Amino acid sequence: MLLVFGTLSSFWGCQSETVEPVSINTIEPAPDTTAPTATILPMTEDQFSLQFEIAFEAQDDDSGVASVEIFARTPDQVWTSLGFYNQSPVTFVATESGPHGFIGVAVDSMGNRQKTPDLAQAETMVPAAIIITDQRGEDFDITNAVLRYFMSEHAWGHGLGRDTIRPINDPVFRCPGEQGYPASNLLTDVMGVAIGGEARAYPPGDFSNREVVNDVVGGVHLSATY
Repeated sequence: MLLVFGTLSSFWGCQSETVEPVSINTIEPAPDTTAPTATILPMTEDQFSLQFEIAFEAQDDDSGVASVEIFARTPDQVWTSLGFYNQSPVTFVATESGPHGFIGVAVDSMGNRQKTPDLAQAETMVPAAIIITDQRGEDFDITNAVLRYFMSEHAWGHGLGRDTIRPINDPVFRCPGEQGYPASNLLTDVMGVAIGGEARAYPPGDFSNREVVNDVVGGVHLSATY
């Protein structure tokens, strides 16, 4: 029997249909139009020094806080910008005594700015500076020492002045057996140090007029004082 194979005009499988592409709309996020918020944290009622810290908090739910501008109100009721900050606390140095107020205004990464508060967010009282002048005319602020630690202003004696007492920069030492070395049965108070196989003993009496000895012991530079 003769078998003849013909040409198939169709294929096994499912009939395909042309599928139109589906358009996917990209959803753009809504623009950030909400201003951030910042506030100055509560401060102590009275300060002990002209220099103290201002702490603040800030938040933004969208683009994030970029910075906080801090304003200070001086006793003459004038508000002045201290600048923009992104870390808390901020060190503040008052130039006059009396009541001070502070506010913080936040700015986010999109440029939205918090409305400036009408009233101070924190207030404190800055003390009058307590200044002593040494005998060379240099002023020292001892406000914190007097107000916080109750040190007497008159106990400072106004000082001789910076660098008035010259240190001993090239100390000369005596070794056992040398003239002037204390006898073995003599008890003497000393300040001792040993570094790198070298030892020094500094009698306090030698500091009575010079107060400081600058020395090198075992290759290490040090200052001995009391």
